[in-house]
Parts: sequence; C-alpha cells; structure tokens
Amino acid sequence: MKERIKGVTLSYIYMATHIFVSFISVPIILKFVGEEEYGVYQIVGALISYVAIFETSISGGTLKYFSQAVAKKSQQDMKIVLSISRKINRYLSFALVLICVLFLTLFKFFYEESLLHSQMNESLIMIILLFLNLIFSLSNSIYLAAITSYEKFTFLRLILIVSKLIQPLMYSFFLKIFPYAVTIVVIQLCINLILCLFRYLYFKKHIRITIPRKISNPTLLRSMLFFSTSILLSSIADQIFWKTDQLILGSMFSPTIVAVYSIGSQIYYNYMLIGIQASTVFYPELSRLNQKSDGIQLMSNLFIKVGRISYYLLFSIVIGFMLFGKEFIHIWVGSNFEESYYIALIVMIPFTIDIVQHIGLNILQVINKYSFRAKIYLFSAILNILSTLVLSKYMGALGAALSTGITMLITSGFILNWYYYSIVKLDIIRFWKEIIFITIRLIPSVLVGFFINLIIDEFSLFNFILKLVLFLSFYLINCYLTMNDYEKKLIINLVGFVKR
Repeated sequence: MKERIKGVTLSYIYMATHIFVSFISVPIILKFVGEEEYGVYQIVGALISYVAIFETSISGGTLKYFSQAVAKKSQQDMKIVLSISRKINRYLSFALVLICVLFLTLFKFFYEESLLHSQMNESLIMIILLFLNLIFSLSNSIYLAAITSYEKFTFLRLILIVSKLIQPLMYSFFLKIFPYAVTIVVIQLCINLILCLFRYLYFKKHIRITIPRKISNPTLLRSMLFFSTSILLSSIADQIFWKTDQLILGSMFSPTIVAVYSIGSQIYYNYMLIGIQASTVFYPELSRLNQKSDGIQLMSNLFIKVGRISYYLLFSIVIGFMLFGKEFIHIWVGSNFEESYYIALIVMIPFTIDIVQHIGLNILQVINKYSFRAKIYLFSAILNILSTLVLSKYMGALGAALSTGITMLITSGFILNWYYYSIVKLDIIRFWKEIIFITIRLIPSVLVGFFINLIIDEFSLFNFILKLVLFLSFYLINCYLTMNDYEKKLIINLVGFVKR
C-alpha cells in the first residue's frame, strides 16, 4: 500500500514534469527549427506510433501473466513468462526491421508531393532512428513489466522524471548547433537507451530472476499471444483514432496545418496523462482482487473510488482550459496557434469520459474481456477516418477534431459503458450518480471562474497567473467540501507523506 501511495504521488510528479517539459520544449523546438520542420517531425512521429503498438501489446501481455505469477509467489512461473516474452520479442524485432523497409517505401509514395526533397530525406532518416528506438524499447519491455509487477514504482517514476528534466536542456544545446527535426529524434534515442540500461541494471540487482534460454509451455504461449493480440487490435484502433488525423491533414494540407493541429493534440494528450495517473499503479492489485470470490464487486468499488479521485482533477482542467485556454496558448506558442484552443477543447470534453474510467480498461485485461474494447475501438477508428476525410475537406483541422470528439462520445460514452454495466457487471449506475453529484457540487467554482474572467479582462502574463491562482484556490476549497471521508483521509495522508 505504501509503495502504491508513493507510486501515485510520483506518477503525478512525473506527469507534472512531463507536461512542464513538453510545454517548454515546444517553443524551444519552434524557435530553432520553425513551424514547417516541426510539422514534418509530427507527421513522422504519427506514422511511427502505429508500429510502437507492438511493444505496448507484448509488454501488456508480459505484465498480466507475470503479475499473476507474482500474486501466486511462483518463481518458476515468473521465469517461464519472461522466457516466453523474450522469445516473442526477438521475433518481433526481426519483423520490425522488415516493417521499417516497408514504411520507408510507403512514406516516399504518399508524401512525395507534399514534402520538399530535403524534408523527405530527413524524414526517412528519422523513420530509421525511431524504428531503432522501438527495437531497444521492445527488448527492454520484459524488465519494465517485471519491475512494475513487483510494484517498484518509486524507481520507475524517478528515472522517468530525471529523463524528462534533461530533455529541454539537450534540445536547447543541440538544436542551436543542429537546427533540424532529426536532432530531436537522436536526443530521444539517447535518452531511451539510458532508461533501458537503468531498468536492466535494476532488474539484475533487485529482482534477480534468471531467465531460462530455452523453455517450452505451449499453453501459456497461446494464452499470451491471444491476450497480446487483443491489446494489439485495441492499440491499432487507438493509433488510427489518434494519429490518422495528422496523417490525413499532412497529405491534404501543408505541414504548418499539421503543426497547428499538433499543438491542440498535445494539450489533450497531456490532459489524458493527468487523468490516468491514479489508475496506472493498480494493475497488480486488480490481479489479486480478481482471484477472490467477490472480485468483480471489489474491482467495481475500486473503479468508482479511482474514478471519483480522477474526476476532481479532470473537471478543474476542462473548466480552467475553457476559461483561460486562449490566453495560455497565446503566451505559450503565440497568436498563430489560436485555432489549437478549439481543437483541444472539442476533443477534451468527450475524452473526459474515457479518461475518468481508465481503470476499467485494466479490469477488462485482468478478466480477459479486453477483446471487446479492441473490436469496438477498431470500428470507431474506421468511422473516425471516414468522417475526418469528409469534415477536414470543409473545416480543415477543426473538422478532424470534431470527427474525433463525436466518435469518442459514441464509443466511450455509450457503447463501452453499456458493456461495463451489462457484461462486466460493474456498477456503472452508481458511478455516474457519483460523478453527477460531484459536478453539481462544483458548479460554484465554474461561476467563480467566469466572474474572475469578467473582472480581470486585460491580457498579460501576470493577470493570467493571477486568474489561475484565484480560480484554483476556490476550486480546491470547493473540492474538499465535496469529498467524502475516504477522499479527505487520502488528502490528509498525502500531505503527511509529502511533508515526510
């Protein structure tokens, strides 16, 4: 329990660090490489994210079965899981080399007309480097899964925090000398290699599990592949859903339009990071609860507890961005990116449903019902592509954002909640009653925010910070008065932990 509290606390510290670094990195990158070059980097990054799902899928399968072995305290099962995962990773690494060649060919075919010759050559180099980065991450994923299963969250979060803090320093130094998008990719590759090394060394020193070179367990292999395939399908859908917008815009418009959309997407991506932090450390706990006779009821209670805690934070961000977002974007990246405010807001509002229920995806993985999520999101991804092609033609980047928002509302808002309630038997009715109750109780904060905006209407950095501080101060008081006894106790314990 103490390690989980530390893990959640450090997760939010990492989240804050990540957001802070990403926000200060964008102006640095734009200053040295410009909007066109930044747009090229985003196009390549969106393309590579499709392949990164292989690593996510396999590490998810390793985490599930290794967590089960840890819960049973079976050293032999742990060794078998890691051995099988390593074998799968080797085959996937070879497949990634072949996919890289295919990607290079397809990229030249689709973007030959929209990119300059120099931009095309730079993009091809970035693709190779990003694939290399992915292969290193894939080989390291078994150590990450093992450390996570043992709930060593303090170590994992600390090295991530440090790695994030050094990024803008490296950007500032190297982009000044080499002002190209490929420099960003080289820096990311170097940082990832250091992270992989630290995880490997920690695994060897503290986990101390010898991974057998040759081991046979066809039943477990089939189970892991089936589970990983479910995650893979869902991840493919996610990538189509989130990254296709940028690829479509990149083929229809200039890289500058992609840059504007990317600024908006970075805001709702960071919004997602904030919302899911509370649920990221509960996978091992869910694996233990699932083995009990009343496991679904216990997981349902945890689903509601984590959802309530996440919602306090999410509501403040959506309302705060709605009130002060235009000023923030103007201060952050300048007046040329005002459209990014509407792009972010259109997606953030329906996205809240998905984020506040993020722990539900972990529950689906634990009870082996994740394949439904994969199927429904694959359908939504295809629907998003079709609607983006139509709406983008008439509304540009705003059309792409509107398509994403509407599709998300249908899938996460209606279909997935129906599945949670009817099939998984989570207490969704109680969940939404709790969320609606919190929303009503927090309405005074919204009114105060509008009032603050009215009385302090002159634009300046000082006024922006003043309005934000006034709004958050009232919101925190409003939140504490709305919280139940369990949540108030968590706040008191958290404050005590931070002090210590």
